[in-house]
Amino acid sequence: MDEKFNEVMDEIRSIKDSLAAEQAKLAEERRSFEQERAAHDAKNPANDKDTVVTSWRDVASAMKEKRAITVNGSGRINVVAELVKEAQKKMPLINEARYFYGRDAQTNIPVWSPTLATPSNYAEGATSISNDSTAALGATSITPYAYVSVLPVSAEALLVSAANLEAELPGIFADSFAHAMFEGMVNGNGSSRNMTGLFAGVAAGNLIEDAASGLPAMGDLVALALKLQDYHDDAFILMNPAVYAAIVASSDGYNQAYKESLIRDKRIEGVRVVLSSACPTTTTGGSVIAVGGKMSDYAIAVAGELSVEPIKVKGDTNTYFQASMFFNGKPIVAKNFYGLKTKA
Repeated sequence: MDEKFNEVMDEIRSIKDSLAAEQAKLAEERRSFEQERAAHDAKNPANDKDTVVTSWRDVASAMKEKRAITVNGSGRINVVAELVKEAQKKMPLINEARYFYGRDAQTNIPVWSPTLATPSNYAEGATSISNDSTAALGATSITPYAYVSVLPVSAEALLVSAANLEAELPGIFADSFAHAMFEGMVNGNGSSRNMTGLFAGVAAGNLIEDAASGLPAMGDLVALALKLQDYHDDAFILMNPAVYAAIVASSDGYNQAYKESLIRDKRIEGVRVVLSSACPTTTTGGSVIAVGGKMSDYAIAVAGELSVEPIKVKGDTNTYFQASMFFNGKPIVAKNFYGLKTKA
């Protein structure tokens, strides 16, 4: 009996010793944590009004820790992590172009031009079957050119802002270069390293002249839409809102149904109508005032990725973030694009 009692007591003492050791370990860990926190707080510039933050590394560290930053000993300031950006204009159709990516300086795109002729029938055993004289497999070449944007960022913006600029800048530059692509896609003249735009790239044989001088009327828009019927599920007509307003306001005898359909659905004869302020409004004789076609037949070639490099200049408090990208674009099947031009 005594032996059994002693065994139980030994087991209880062992459990108590284990609990005491665990409590001592937890207490030591708590003391260590408090010491580390005290050391961290002692080094925090936000807790010392005399501390001056001057390096980008200090600012970046403060951003990550979401703490206040003291500038020039002026005391704590409120750090705002949100970067406020102005709204940019829409870029319709830009995502519907066909993109080709690569590091080569020139992009060669195989193109059927024109499509295969309709096959003919032949007698049994015929041996003098002629080649297709209308089909040819060729290539169109696009040479990407350098586009560069330099953004100066003041020392105050770097020191005072808590926004993660390194993460935001690629997105800001990407929007900027996308706008350059869109402007080139619409208005590029195809010379001096410019993209060949939709308005400049329409072949002379694919231009439809307005019935009357000045801005087009509903009948002119219908004529353009009818040219696109073979692929109207894929087609678009692009014009300036001012041109659209003139067409809606016109009264050239065309029935009201066209006007109602255009206003309600932004479609004419089933063809989608897209508006952008980037499109021209020039009404002098022979000016292209609206274009239409298949956006998948417009190509943008991009060589390499967008790169952003910070640059410091001696004697300049700004940091210059230089972004560069190589791209170019043009219609790859020109016969699938039509234009509406003002009467000469």
